This record gives sequence, structure tokens and C-alpha cells, in this order.
Amino acid sequence: MDCNIILPGGPSVTVHRGWRVPRTRGNVRDRRGPSGQGQIGVFSARQTPSASSVSQPLVSAPEQRQFEFVNSSEPGGRTDPQVTTRVRTHIRNENARNRKNVPKRVAPLRRLVPDEIPSPTEASTGPLVSNNNTLQPNVHDGYVAPSILPNIGHPTALSTYVYPVEMRARTHALLSQYLTYTPSRIYPLELCLESNPMRSPEWFQYAVQDAATLHSMLYVGAMYMALYEGKTETRDTAFHLSSAASIVNRRLGASGDSVTDCTIGAVSCLALGEATIGNENVWRLHMLGIKQMMQLRTDMNPPSLLLRAKLQRSDVTGAIDFGAAPLLPFVRSSSQPTWAILPPASIASISMTMNTLLTRCGLNPLLKANMIKLANFSYTISYATTTNIRLNPSNFTEDLYQLEYDFLCFPTLLTPGSTDIAVDRACRTGALLYLKAILQEFPHSSVGSSILLDQLKDSLNSISPLELNNLLVLWLALVGASSSAAGERRSWFVRYLTILKGVMGLDTFGNGDLGSSGFLELQSIFGHSFISLWDEVLLEQILSSA
Repeated sequence: MDCNIILPGGPSVTVHRGWRVPRTRGNVRDRRGPSGQGQIGVFSARQTPSASSVSQPLVSAPEQRQFEFVNSSEPGGRTDPQVTTRVRTHIRNENARNRKNVPKRVAPLRRLVPDEIPSPTEASTGPLVSNNNTLQPNVHDGYVAPSILPNIGHPTALSTYVYPVEMRARTHALLSQYLTYTPSRIYPLELCLESNPMRSPEWFQYAVQDAATLHSMLYVGAMYMALYEGKTETRDTAFHLSSAASIVNRRLGASGDSVTDCTIGAVSCLALGEATIGNENVWRLHMLGIKQMMQLRTDMNPPSLLLRAKLQRSDVTGAIDFGAAPLLPFVRSSSQPTWAILPPASIASISMTMNTLLTRCGLNPLLKANMIKLANFSYTISYATTTNIRLNPSNFTEDLYQLEYDFLCFPTLLTPGSTDIAVDRACRTGALLYLKAILQEFPHSSVGSSILLDQLKDSLNSISPLELNNLLVLWLALVGASSSAAGERRSWFVRYLTILKGVMGLDTFGNGDLGSSGFLELQSIFGHSFISLWDEVLLEQILSSA
């Protein structure tokens, strides 16, 4: 029985099963094995067997162990199962020994750039990675980071960029993973957008040009990974947090130093990281510090679109998680709202239908105007998914954060003498939950929607039973139930929906749109979490009547 072996140098070797490859390099000649048959012939890939040179040397190979019981076996087809098991065991052990003895490659060190803080912990995290090497998936401690998508900044940016910090294998792996997965989670609706801002060369240059900004971004990335592992702190989060904070404090403490946009952006990343793990006091501290730094900027030009979006996100995201009011003023640009792309007839229909429904529900005029904007915004997303029209990402982000900002700030906008009634409180809380579900931001913070759900539950519980025959109240209860995971909160909303079903004489929840208007529907947003509600309500009705 013969088999062909392709050696690394290119020649094809035909080897009889009963023969062993010579240990040393030398001329190839006919040999006879223990069984008295078989030969080795070496042929070039571009030659015929008759034209091959018998003196062509074999490529050197590591010495292989020999097993007498294998070498003494005659060639054949079927063998004893016990012999096959022993052969496989020896081969597996041999492969394990060979892998163990393979020497590890150590990449050359790269020069430290000034303004970098030496790592107290990364000395044991592996060798430094040279920026001159071709970008490959990074391997560290058995973890293989995914390859970078080619449209994130310049295709070779990660391998050729001169970073302002010391980049080790672990740091490269974290940056690689962050840039691969975060853009699609920060902008999950990117298929509806003209482009993803986090995949642009401008964003990449902004993110990695400054030591504090890069450390703070890596801190947020490490925090995302930690949350998925059920943690709130890891070695990476501690290192990048301390590094970013040290650089920022040194800059702010230096006399005569002005506050740059990069420093402000770094602090906004730190604030976002604290918000995701539920540190409300530290988040407030960072946001108030940003407010002071914005007043100390020597550059009188308005902040860039990237910085403005970053500040709005850190402010609004934290405020939503903690059910608090934003701490920074919201400055709206002069651009048209996202729903300006809708046909005028659609905008007029949405405004008229929503105005009639919400007026009948007794909603505050300010909240009514915001709910009409929310309906236009939600319908625009559906419109973009069914057409070839793509939304401007800057306008989309600005509209999203302004809607959230306006709902959060509603209590502060009440006129003297007016009160924040239960329906109004429930409406703004339910609208925030709806927006949070549309965005599907990455990551879901450790607090999640728990505070908003508790506020919605308290507001609905305060509504008089005489006011329960209300289409808005039904929609808000459906939002609360769909936003809740299995547990006590969802059970409370299911019981509340059971009461509404009896009061309103419902025979279905439909697709969850407000008052069967076709707007603000829930099925496409929440999926199975909404679809299963009707069966849960029917089961609750049966159990309560038993």
C-alpha cells in the first residue's frame, strides 16, 4: 500500500507503508525494509518519474520516534481493533509532545511614546507587539481576537498607526474586539443609515490620536467585556481607568494648560463606563466636571459632531439608567429632523391621528408634542427599512438623544401651578423604555431598565380605576410588560393587563400599536416578549378565577 506525501520544499514522495523516512539528509537511494519490499522515489512537481534525480536531497524533518510493534506490522487493510486503539493512542501522545516542544515566538519591543503611564500589571501580559507587522488576529492567554473589519478607518490603520500608548498583545486584542463588535451594537440600525460613524477614518483618528482618549475607550471596551462575563471589574478595566484618570488629572493640574476636546472626550468615556456599572455618584461627578471643562475651553468654535454626540450619549444614557434628569444642556443643530424624508401626507396623517388619540387620553400638551415626534421617528425607521432611502447618522443620533432628553426633562418644563399627574409620569417613562428598546444599545448596563420599570409600575399603580379605560394606559402597560424579563416585575404587569382586558373588553393585543392607529407598534420592537403576553394574560385570568 503506497501513499503520496508533499514535502514543504515541493517534491512528491511515494513511500511504502513498511518503510521509514531517513533521519538525516543525504542522497536518496533504493532501500529494502524488514519485509523485503518497497522503495522511495523522489520526483519534482514539474518532472515525470523517469526524469527525477535520485540524488535530490530530502527536506530535513524532525526526528520521529519509532515503534517496533508498528514497524513490524505488515501492510494490510483491516487490523485488530486493539492494535488500532494502541496506534492511535501513541500518535495522539506524540502529537501532544511535539506541540509542547514548539518554541514560542517573541515579537520585538516597540519604543514607548512620551505621555504614557507604565503599566504596573501588564508586565506579565505577554510580549509587546510591533506595529510594523502585518495585522493578524491577536492571541493572548489562549484568547484569539477576531480580525478587524476592513472598513474600520484605514484598512491598515491598526498595524501601522503610531499609537500614543504602549500597545501590548492584550491591548491589541482588546482594541481589535472593541472595533469589531462595538460599531454594530452602538448603531444596531446601521442598515438604515448612510454610514456608521464608528467605521469612519475620522472616528478612528479621533479615538486613537490621544493617550487619554485611547485609554478611556479601552476602559469602556473592557467594561463591555466584563459585563458579558457577569463582572463589573477586571484587570483591564482597572488598568485603563487608572491610566486615563492619571493623564487627565495631570493635564488639568498643569498650570497654563487649556482643556482640549480630547480631554473632555476621555472624561465622557469614563462617565459612560461608570453609568454602565451603576455608579450614579461617580457618573454625576464626571458629568459635572465635563460641564465645568466646557466652560474652560479656549477654543471658541463649537465642539465637533463626534464630541457632541459622545457627550450627549454619556449624559442621556446615564440619566435614563438612573431615571434622573440630564446634567448637560442640549444644543440642537440647525439640521432638519430625520422624519423630514417622509412624504408630507404621512407626516400630516401621523400628527392628526396621534393628536386625536392623545387629547382623548388627557395627556399634557408638551408630552403630546413629544409623543407625536416619537411616532414620526419610529415610523421613519420603518419607512427606511422598506425603501432604499438611508438616514443621515448625525441627524438620526441627534433626534434620538433629543427625544430622550426632552422626556427626561419634562418635569422641569412644567409651568407654575401645573402638576405632574400619574398618566404624564407613566407616559414619559414608557416612552423612554420604548426608545431604549428601539436603540438596543450595547452594552445593556448592569442597572438595565430596572429603575424605569419600577417608576412605570408606580405611576400605573397610581392611576384611578375610573381612568383605566384608556388606550394610552394599555400601550404603556404593554411596553412595561414587554420590557420586563420573567420574574416578579413581568408578573405584576401581566396582572395589570388582565385587569385592563376585563375593563376594556379586549379580545387581542394586535401588534401593540397605540389605539390601533398603526403607529408606535410593539411587535417588531420586542418580538416574542410581546407576542407571548396574550397567552400569559389568559393564563392569569384562568388562575385568578379558579
